[in-house]
Amino acid sequence: MRRILAILLCASAAYATQGIDVTESQGNVDWKAVAAAGKRFAYIMATRGIDHVNSFFSQQYDGAAHRHIIRGSVHYAEPNRSTGAEQATYFLSNGGEWRNDGYTLPGAVMFENGPSGDTCWGLGPDAMVAWVADFSTTYSTRTGRLPVIYTSNDWWVQCTANTATFSEHVLWIADYYDMSDPVPGGWTFYWLWQSERDLGNGLGAGDIWNSEYNDLVAFAKGPSPVPLDSSGKSE
Repeated sequence: MRRILAILLCASAAYATQGIDVTESQGNVDWKAVAAAGKRFAYIMATRGIDHVNSFFSQQYDGAAHRHIIRGSVHYAEPNRSTGAEQATYFLSNGGEWRNDGYTLPGAVMFENGPSGDTCWGLGPDAMVAWVADFSTTYSTRTGRLPVIYTSNDWWVQCTANTATFSEHVLWIADYYDMSDPVPGGWTFYWLWQSERDLGNGLGAGDIWNSEYNDLVAFAKGPSPVPLDSSGKSE
């Protein structure tokens, strides 16, 4: 399986588009340097749970757009603290909105391990699936776009019982360096790949859009990305 994935990645490498994602820890980002490094898109952490907003969000979000870098915002989910609807509303009120301007990606919701070793935030698979659905419904009703889902294979399998319920959402997979894990749930491929945890020099984490730049622009404007053919190139 790892050999097959490596072959597919090599086949699509010519069409991949490089990007980054940043959090509050990056502070004021040098977007001129980001653009010079060939990064064409960025996802920027906006909110966490129900009571934390990235204090550098405006500089990061607006700064990316000023350098013609397509950008979107991210909500870090804390499913043990409130409902999915409440967190989606908080996100939407603090930078999570989508606009059809060609430079704004639909918002992403990030699922990672809970605190103190509680991977699934105290929720069983059925409750977690309901939480994700609650967030997604609230976000899509307000914006007309499904939120991107960021997760890892291990987390999704353990915390949602590998549900295929959200296969229409764009998948942003976290698998550093080699994409050796399978794609979870009902997804057949990933559109976004967080491939490097830290690029250094204040550039945040490294990401790849699994297609050409024109398809990324289309995704920013439209309801869903176009399908990939077997080479990794958009049809």
